[in-house]
Amino acid sequence: MDHFAGIVLVLAGFVHLLPAVGVAGRERLRSLYGVELDDPAVLLLMRHRAAMFAAIGLLMLIAALVPSWRLPASLVGLISTAGYCLLAGAPGAWTAPLRRLWWIDLPLAAGLAVVVAERLLRGP
Repeated sequence: MDHFAGIVLVLAGFVHLLPAVGVAGRERLRSLYGVELDDPAVLLLMRHRAAMFAAIGLLMLIAALVPSWRLPASLVGLISTAGYCLLAGAPGAWTAPLRRLWWIDLPLAAGLAVVVAERLLRGP
């Protein structure tokens, strides 16, 4: 199971690092999500979101190498991926990039849930 946890954390870590390019600004975010960001406040929030995703991605990549970090990092990743899937609901009227994100996050959430459950059942 340790091998599985490491693979899931590496995959989820890299997926969370991809949006980090959004800190570069409006055009990068538009290409990532297929949405217009004309409000400067929303642009700031989305750039901050990109920075937070970079932090989450780095946490999960480190946890892939440091077993004692796996449970907390997997919980953070699970909240991130499952949270998006739940908030977005079934992919319908969203832009193509947002639908693609839902289909990427759904299996990652499932994998992270398995890692979390196994870690909790294993105990200290």
